[in-house]
Amino acid sequence: MDRTDEVSNHIYGKATLTRFEEIFEEYKILPQ
Repeated sequence: MDRTDEVSNHIYGKATLTRFEEIFEEYKILPQ
């Protein structure tokens, strides 16, 4: 694993986390 992979994985990981948080926020708003 070279430096470029490490950086892109980090960026991808942050993007995925942000997307998950958006979905989670929407889910909390929905009536249970």
